[in-house]
Amino acid sequence: MALDPAEVIDEVNTWAEVHTNVLINQILSKDSIEVIRQSTVIFANAVYIKGAWSEKFNVRFTKDSDFHLLDGTSVKVPFIASYEDQYLRHYDGFQVVHLPYVEDQRQFSMHIYLPDFREGLPYSA
Repeated sequence: MALDPAEVIDEVNTWAEVHTNVLINQILSKDSIEVIRQSTVIFANAVYIKGAWSEKFNVRFTKDSDFHLLDGTSVKVPFIASYEDQYLRHYDGFQVVHLPYVEDQRQFSMHIYLPDFREGLPYSA
């Protein structure tokens, strides 16, 4: 029995909203109905970490800039910035920034991978 793609979108988005304390309310957009109709499986994952950065970002350095989408278009989104020294490493085709959370027994940190090219990181099967 085939499910209605609109119902699938609502169910996945409701799951994300519930499991991230309403911080993520959309994983699938209404524009993805055709993709869902052609799919047999949908994998969705959401990460919610309640933590504080060890170095807080100053809200006055936040500014809207272009975020480039894979389809070649861009949207304006707020970008946070920091003028503090950060762990940053350059590799062939990308760079990585390490952002630690306040130290506790878990010692969590976030690593953000930024490709050198708008098309993203190279993929090989």
